[in-house]
Amino acid sequence: MSKKRKRRIIWFIILLLGLWLFKIPSHIHFVLDNNGEAFNTAPRHQKLLYQNDAVLIHQVNLRRKNTGIIKRIYNVVSRPKLYKITFLKNQQNFSVSLQKSGTTARKQIREGYNFSINSSFYDKQFNYRGEVTVKGKKHGRTSGSSGYFKVIGGKAFVGPKSLFENKAGKVDYSCQAHPSVMKNGTIWHYILNMDRGAAYLKSRTYRSLSGMDKDGQIVFIVSGNGGLINIKEAALIAKENGIQTATMLDAGAALQYSFKNKDFRLHFSSLNNQINLGRKVDKVLSKYLGKRFFNVSPVFINFKES
Repeated sequence: MSKKRKRRIIWFIILLLGLWLFKIPSHIHFVLDNNGEAFNTAPRHQKLLYQNDAVLIHQVNLRRKNTGIIKRIYNVVSRPKLYKITFLKNQQNFSVSLQKSGTTARKQIREGYNFSINSSFYDKQFNYRGEVTVKGKKHGRTSGSSGYFKVIGGKAFVGPKSLFENKAGKVDYSCQAHPSVMKNGTIWHYILNMDRGAAYLKSRTYRSLSGMDKDGQIVFIVSGNGGLINIKEAALIAKENGIQTATMLDAGAALQYSFKNKDFRLHFSSLNNQINLGRKVDKVLSKYLGKRFFNVSPVFINFKES
């Protein structure tokens, strides 16, 4: 084999690695038409990917009305997806982990959890924002974030601050995020009208929502490949899927989640959370591109089947 051909093969492998690590096919959706009304998200249109006695995982194939021809063609190549993950067990199954230097959902899975998703917001130094409780010990300070995930007496609850005002019991785990979007089946007025922090609410990006249905089951609606939605759409999709009370979690470039057991696995991250080339590389890329090479977060919500 000639040297020229070897170089071409090496560069082709590097290109494929870059496409895989940085989710380039998914990110292409950002530059295409995402303005049409979202549809096709009701339970009757979903595909059941996996179920056991602890979890149901559905794939939601996101569609938009009146999209251009380029978008429609690319949707065939790279189908926009959301996932609905419903947990049927909720007694000593959920917890919150805190790693001040940051970690990944994949690493949380390797440590024995079946599901892990990043939750709290944080700054460039990985200083998490808001209340975090781990094994009954409170860390940080309560912030103005309106949404909470809490495990009280071994059972998980999620929703706005008002949900917990009269709820007795020891808080085993907790974290904060924003905004909360609905309570008792009613979506907040400012979410529907997008009249407060409009740019943030309208931005279509990777999203993650955590909520409870009428039976108290914890449900996550999360973006997958090309699943770009705004906060209003996330709330409407959640309600359409039976969620009664819910809050958004930190998402966008921070989003990462993993599910794995002996029968099924599902992984997604907005950016690379698999190969770590060290802090120097992260520092350089953060300076020039505004993003780290290795995507980590300090706070995760975790689930263990038993």
